[in-house]
Amino acid sequence: MNRKFLISEVAKRYNISRPTLIYYDNINLLKPSYNESNGYRCYTYEDMDKLELILTLKETGLSLKAIESFMSNPSHKGSIDLLSIQKRKIDKKIKELQKLQIALDRRISMISEYENVQLYKGIKFDYYPNITICKYDLNYNDPTPYETAARKLKNILDQSPTSYGSIISKYGLCLGKNQLFRQNFEHYKYIFNYLSHPINDGDTIEIPANYFVRCLHHGPYNTASETFKHLLNYITQNNYRIIGDAYIIPLIDLWATTSENDYVSEILIPVET
Repeated sequence: MNRKFLISEVAKRYNISRPTLIYYDNINLLKPSYNESNGYRCYTYEDMDKLELILTLKETGLSLKAIESFMSNPSHKGSIDLLSIQKRKIDKKIKELQKLQIALDRRISMISEYENVQLYKGIKFDYYPNITICKYDLNYNDPTPYETAARKLKNILDQSPTSYGSIISKYGLCLGKNQLFRQNFEHYKYIFNYLSHPINDGDTIEIPANYFVRCLHHGPYNTASETFKHLLNYITQNNYRIIGDAYIIPLIDLWATTSENDYVSEILIPVET
């Protein structure tokens, strides 16, 4: 005799609720083989095989309507076509999750570095190796130039097959050389993000190795004008010559503090002695 299983037993075995099984019965997706006179629904092993198929298809992202349509008219070809479509969708999701995982790993690493950030005082003069960045130009005809550029740069990085993902708050800003000379600290050229490898899409550039004069800025970017002036005075006093654009790079941002006044960034200006 075929073994019968009460709805509570089936629900426990597959870690689903009784109302879910009742709903599947009501929409004719999975009807129990037996309805006892006392009103109990009873399932067989064959019923549970069907339930396993339903749950598997549901986990792939299929709607209950699509599952019902498939199960009402199954075929080898139909199974292959259906599962192939779902596999492509899952492959896409896996790639998206892998990018998100890498982006989160990078952010965890950056946050861990916050604990070791050397919040030095004064001005430093150091040699930096070349770095690769992806940038997006700021358009000041846009009512929200920074937000728009950050969003578009994030889209470029997220969609690139060779990008390692991005998290929006870690972007730096570039202030053009001419803007430095004019002491116009309100209009940056572009926002940027560091890259581990060049990407196929977007504006990827190399910042050449050079000596940089640098110091820390405390507070949001839009209050950096005095810090820039302080650096420019230092450059003039030491007879250095500015040979390129300046960069402002976040060190401590909203992932480590809730107040913009506690943000810390580093300003770098390439010079020649």
